[in-house]
Amino acid sequence: MGQIASMRAFVTGTLNRNSGSFNMRAALLGQGITALPIWMVKPYLKNGMLVQVLSDYEAENIPFNAVYPKNRYVPLKVRSFLDFLKQRLEKEVLLEH
Repeated sequence: MGQIASMRAFVTGTLNRNSGSFNMRAALLGQGITALPIWMVKPYLKNGMLVQVLSDYEAENIPFNAVYPKNRYVPLKVRSFLDFLKQRLEKEVLLEH
């Protein structure tokens, strides 16, 4: 961990978007702070392009659902993708705790 610093900033205006990609680009350009999933910002935290602030505050987890028709044949490519998602998401969660 680095040094703890205090800074006062006067902010005018707001930038409201529901796109994680847009919010990340804005943060990378120094346009403010944003709340994004760790998997999205991890490379930028590691290379120092972004820094984590307000680490004592954590957003509530949002459920992730993959939906497909019940009692129907699930093509191999869909099943493979679902398995990949499950493995990847479990890996990301385990790495962060």
